[in-house]
Amino acid sequence: MVGFGADRLLGFEALFFPIGLIVGVVAALYLVIYRFGAPR
Repeated sequence: MVGFGADRLLGFEALFFPIGLIVGVVAALYLVIYRFGAPR
């Protein structure tokens, strides 16, 4: 939701929100793969 707020504050229509979504999905996938997929 930070990206949505930054878009509204800076006057952009949809710039930071999709970037934040992509970064969030990649970070979540990385954490799940690291937690459950990495051999120890």
